[in-house]
Amino acid sequence: MISNIPKWMIGLFGNKLSPNVKVVETTFLSPQVKKISFQGDVSDWDFSIGYASVIRVSETEFRNYTVAYHDKENGVFDIIFHLHGNGTGSKFIERLKSKR
Repeated sequence: MISNIPKWMIGLFGNKLSPNVKVVETTFLSPQVKKISFQGDVSDWDFSIGYASVIRVSETEFRNYTVAYHDKENGVFDIIFHLHGNGTGSKFIERLKSKR
């Protein structure tokens, strides 16, 4: 896993490393476990339940998370996150909220 990528390299790959999806629902399953439903253009994604998906958590940092559910036709997928402290990924995921 590559967790840090230089900004210039991120610019080369554009939306392939940071696709345009939105948070449609968040649910805390417990104080440390958060399920987030995302929606967007995932038509180019190759989904396999249990495989890691890369999420950009800061300007130059990425983390791998596992897709728990997907509906490619409607552009929807869920990821269940374990929030385990003050790490960059945990802080980012904890702040995500739906825009309803």
